[in-house]
Amino acid sequence: MTKNQEILQLAEKYGFDECEVISAEPFLQYKKDFEKSSYAEDSDITYDPKAYKKDADKIVVLLKAYNPYDESYFTSDHIYVDAYYVAGNECYFSAKNMAEEISGWRYAAYASPRISFRHCAYRAGMGKRGMSALLINEKYGSYVHIQCLLTNAPLDITKNIENTEICDDCESCTLSCKGGAMQGNGFVDINKCVRHYMPAKRYVPEHIRKMVGSSFIGCTDCRVACPHNLKIAKVKPPQDLLDACYIPVLADSEHENYKKSFNTLRNYIGTNEIKKMKLIKSVVIVIGNTKDKKYLKILDKLKSRNDDKDLLEYIHWAENEILKAAI
Repeated sequence: MTKNQEILQLAEKYGFDECEVISAEPFLQYKKDFEKSSYAEDSDITYDPKAYKKDADKIVVLLKAYNPYDESYFTSDHIYVDAYYVAGNECYFSAKNMAEEISGWRYAAYASPRISFRHCAYRAGMGKRGMSALLINEKYGSYVHIQCLLTNAPLDITKNIENTEICDDCESCTLSCKGGAMQGNGFVDINKCVRHYMPAKRYVPEHIRKMVGSSFIGCTDCRVACPHNLKIAKVKPPQDLLDACYIPVLADSEHENYKKSFNTLRNYIGTNEIKKMKLIKSVVIVIGNTKDKKYLKILDKLKSRNDDKDLLEYIHWAENEILKAAI
């Protein structure tokens, strides 16, 4: 059995739907793109994989398809968690486990390197770039998550193209964006994108708070609007995840079920996104958007327990949104 066949078996073992091997040469198109706009990429992502790890010359590109959640299962008393972030957390650990197995073959293997996963997928021929800056896969639409491994394992390159095609079938994603973040050319102004702010990892301006709706993390509008996604069936979220999204519990750290809900969210989304202050700030913003006066007592209790400046501002804003709706 060749090493490529072993890699394919590993990818299948860990639940990935597509697997290609590409070269680790610099991503010059990403460099050009980044100079124009950081479109939702972090500034520490490098265009040159060898600058990240000099001993790696191949990239294993992994793609996992997922089914979006049926939003109807999330009531007005729930924060909404998109299936993309659950799939992303699963893929992170699957790629990490794959890298450990490859290391057991006595080769270097690095999971989740700081390189542009989307540009890796373009080079691997896994799809084209949407106006939304998301990868559009022919079979799965944009309901996919990408992971990458940098390695020096003796693998044959299976795909190595420079696909710069931008999906221009329609402008559905661009028109659906409440914040006007999409520039219509495959770039996104991150300062106008809900995902840049939520969960509340930085100060959330008032106009962004109103766009959040019930979403705890990110925004789903561009994916929902994309015609390439219409064929993908929605599914019921796991019951324990739904239970963990119940606002009255998440808003009260002294509730008997709070710890269980907190840990469940961590298991599904990851420890980077589920931190106590991030969580409560995001929950308060969602409460403001419910405009439900039954939450006024909870907000009042939160005020007495916290002195974080931003959180207190969000509580005041949420109270005002609820009171205005009651008039």
